Amino acid sequence: MLNRILRGQANLVYNISSSYLALKYGGAILFCFTLDSKNIGVAKRKVLDFFKQTKFISYSRDDYPDESRLTAYDYLASAKSQIRFKFHQTKEEGLDIASSLVLHALLDENPSRGNYIDNIKNVDTSDLRRVAGEYFSRGRYVIVSIVPKNKK
Repeated sequence: MLNRILRGQANLVYNISSSYLALKYGGAILFCFTLDSKNIGVAKRKVLDFFKQTKFISYSRDDYPDESRLTAYDYLASAKSQIRFKFHQTKEEGLDIASSLVLHALLDENPSRGNYIDNIKNVDTSDLRRVAGEYFSRGRYVIVSIVPKNKK
């Protein structure tokens, strides 16, 4: 979604990557952009505006009226598909399986929650909007810009 905003009409960034860090009592979502230094201010504003609006976004085709569903992009179905793919991909790598099991053992204090993949299937757009409103639209964020020094 950020890719569409930052690389769409204005083409503000050259490259976007993201990752996350999940800890027992917190975590972080990291976004890295490669862009011209003259575009930093505009890119920051667009990213912050996007996060303020995340609790109102239509994430799934089900959020649209019937006549618009065919052309709407389903971000939720795509994300679920990527998660299932990565989950099954980790089953092929012994070290990934061991790492996943250790993280699960350390972080999961409530085993009654059930199977991770089954829980992902149950996520809907109201869940996404609720979490987005709780975490993204409150203005609790840190922005770091790493800009090369000008050559003299």
